[in-house]
Amino acid sequence: MTTTAQSGLTLGIDKEAVTDAAGPGMKVVKVYPGSAAESTGLQLGDFIHSAKGYLTQVHGNLTWIINTQAPGGVLYVNVHRASDGRDVPIMARLP
Repeated sequence: MTTTAQSGLTLGIDKEAVTDAAGPGMKVVKVYPGSAAESTGLQLGDFIHSAKGYLTQVHGNLTWIINTQAPGGVLYVNVHRASDGRDVPIMARLP
């Protein structure tokens, strides 16, 4: 499922709800070319713990968070990198 908000904002990922050592969140299973996610460097396997200060424990949470953003807004996301195990903050500019 692509994280698309009703207002047309899109992060540009497909995700699945999973739990890792830090708890529940959303695993990135696809990054769409040309998307906000791709421009911020989100990668397959990255684990999104929270966005805009809200936990992403339930499948609909990330979509709800994106729905609350204004067009052209900035979305702050806390990500656990699959590639090196680091926790990093990501800043995505939504269309």
